Formats: sequence, structure tokens, C-alpha cells
Amino acid sequence: MNHSIKICIGIFLTVALITIGGCTLYRSSKNSSDSTKSQTDEMLEVEKTKSNHTHQVHASAPPIINEREDEFSVPEESRQIKDQNNRSTRLDHLVSAFNSNDMSDDEQIELWEMVRNSDEFQNKVNASELNVSKKPTDIAAKMELSELYILKLLSLPDSPERGIWAGKAETQWTDVLQIDPDNWDARKNTALTLSQYPDFLNRQDESINHYEKLVEVQSRMEPEEKFQDTYLELTRMYLKKGNRISAQQTILEGLAFFPDNSQLLQQSRALSE
Repeated sequence: MNHSIKICIGIFLTVALITIGGCTLYRSSKNSSDSTKSQTDEMLEVEKTKSNHTHQVHASAPPIINEREDEFSVPEESRQIKDQNNRSTRLDHLVSAFNSNDMSDDEQIELWEMVRNSDEFQNKVNASELNVSKKPTDIAAKMELSELYILKLLSLPDSPERGIWAGKAETQWTDVLQIDPDNWDARKNTALTLSQYPDFLNRQDESINHYEKLVEVQSRMEPEEKFQDTYLELTRMYLKKGNRISAQQTILEGLAFFPDNSQLLQQSRALSE
């Protein structure tokens, strides 16, 4: 066999071996690839199953609530409203206690502080003024508003501002007396407030006029303990004006209704001297 044939046969055998080996490697590689793919698919399927199961558990499970966080997660606005309501309730209690003359010194200090500086008191005044504007002939509404004005007056030091609040209260009492001339509270409050004005404002005669009408109103009513002060106050105003005779007569009228009143008896003895 010549050299060329040997080379051809060698090349042929080499190509054949390469082809056979390549096919074998291809089949091996394909089998290996198929096996790997199969294993990968199985793993993905398992993971998918786990994921679906986890999602179902999370979807069906109730939400976890942090009770401590929920307890302290009250909005700031809600907390402020609650605090304001508490202060308003406290103010209502103090005003009621003041009107009934049943409050301690500490409560009185607390009341004046709230009347002078708190938004709650101003809100109460605003609400009462609105109520009166809607019910201009409502005596109870007007008297309630006048009481708030007087509270404001009493909370202030001596100053012209007190006269402003006194004037506001007098306006309400005047309106009430136009509706009901025999309203005892409005008449008494008007007479007493006018008697507190400085002498240079010349309001004494107005005060006396209201006290005289108040005595007339009381004479038509069943006697009440609060009526006693009317005679004492009118006597004081007469004496301030130098009218001793009218003062003596007023004390005697008071004793006719309240013969055991110690203050009336004391004033009667003083005027007899």
C-alpha cells in the first residue's frame, strides 16, 4: 500500500473516530443536559408548590396586630379633642359650683385661671352668645350669658376692662326686664352691679331705683332667705346718699318679713342711736 493510500485511510479512520466520538459525546451531553433540566424542573416545581402554599397561608392567616403599638397610636388630633372635652367638663363643674356657693379655695383659684386664660371659657362665651342671638327672647339663655360676663369681670383686677364686662351683663339684664319686669334675678343683679360703680360715675340713683322696685316685687312674693340682702343693700345706698329716714324705713320693712335676721336687727339698733 503506497504512502498516499495510507494517508487517506488514516484520515478516513481519524474522521470516523472523531464522528463516532462526537456522536457519543453529543448523546452523553444531551442525556446529561436532559437530566439536569429534569432535575431543575423538579426543583422549580417544588419551589413553586412551597411558594403557593406560603401565599395561601399568609392570605388566610389573620393580620398580626401589635397591641402595644395600637394602644399608643391614637392620632394627636383625637388626643387634643379628648383633652379639650375634659377641660370643658371641668369648667362646667367649676361654674356650677361657683353659682351654688359650694367650692373650695383651690377650686376658686382654678376657676379664675380658666376664666382668664383658657380657650374653653371663651368657647363657652361664644356658644352662649350664639344661643342668645338665635333665641333673643329666651330669658334663661340671657341670664346664663350674663353670668359668664360677670365671671369674667370678677376674674379681672380693678381696671376699665371690668366696666366693659359689667356693661355686657347689664345689657342682658335690661333685655330680661323688658320681657319680665318682675324677674328677681335680673333686677337684683342690675341694682347690685350699679351700686359697685365709682361715685364719680353717678350710678347710685339708678341702683336705688332698682332696689326700690325689687322691694316692691318681693312684697308680692313668698319670702325667701335671699330677699334679706335687698333691704340691707338698699339701706346702705340710702345712707351713702345721706338719706337716713329712708334707710330706717327700709330696715323696718325688712324686719316685718324677717324679724329674726341678726343683720337687720343690728342695723336697726345702729340707726336708732
